[in-house]
Amino acid sequence: MHRVAFASLFVLQLASSAALAASAPLNETGRPIVLAQGWWEQEHDADRARQAYWRLPPPALNRYNRLQLRINQLTAQRDQIDAQVRSAVHDQQELLGFGRR
Repeated sequence: MHRVAFASLFVLQLASSAALAASAPLNETGRPIVLAQGWWEQEHDADRARQAYWRLPPPALNRYNRLQLRINQLTAQRDQIDAQVRSAVHDQQELLGFGRR
């Protein structure tokens, strides 16, 4: 009985995740756009994080913003590297004759 309930919950969670992903706007790489910007907003209460952000003293606010800029840059680099890896794998598959189907 517990296995059936667990399986049902798992399927329901998958379906809701798929529905959310399907309804979310996509960026140029095809990934869903996350409206929250920082790690705290993604993992915790966005209102609380927003209030804490605006209460930061100027040096801490500047540091937070620099860290977020670095996170954005690293994420963009990762996306570029992922695209290069996909392209290289595709080229390998083409060379082996797997790309022509």
